[in-house]
Amino acid sequence: MKKLLTFFFLLFLLVKCQNTAYAQEPHVIYIPKIHLFLPLETSPIINGQWDINDQKTAFYGQHSALPGEAGTTVVFAHAKNGLFANLVLLRTNDTITLANKTSVFVYTITNHELLYPDDISFIKTQEKNTLAIFTCFGRNDTKRIVYFGELVKVAPFPKLNPIVYEL
Repeated sequence: MKKLLTFFFLLFLLVKCQNTAYAQEPHVIYIPKIHLFLPLETSPIINGQWDINDQKTAFYGQHSALPGEAGTTVVFAHAKNGLFANLVLLRTNDTITLANKTSVFVYTITNHELLYPDDISFIKTQEKNTLAIFTCFGRNDTKRIVYFGELVKVAPFPKLNPIVYEL
């Protein structure tokens, strides 16, 4: 089953990323612990906030660090089924994978925090790349649960031959 999921993940990446103008921005997220594959859209900053109007996808925060670059790569989505509702099941050492057109980035969760929506102190300029992935949390979504990940592996995006695979 794991090999089949990996195959679909790679196939999805190939299709999603092949015609992308912004090759370095992440375009997909994979969280094995909660069996979640999602496309990532880039969320623009509007009136000083990342826009999250679309209820059907996850977002990469525009102007946050690109995966693999110094700084914090920010990813977020609503706490809804099919999105980040099960993010609360993640624990230290679970993995999160981001991918763009050229590379696959694997992060290991190091810790998490509950923050208020206006607390953006977790977005830091730093020498190494870290991941901050968050969603709403608590009664009336009054807080944000933020998971932090350390970049542990970068691999080239696999080259797949455009042939029909028989399952």
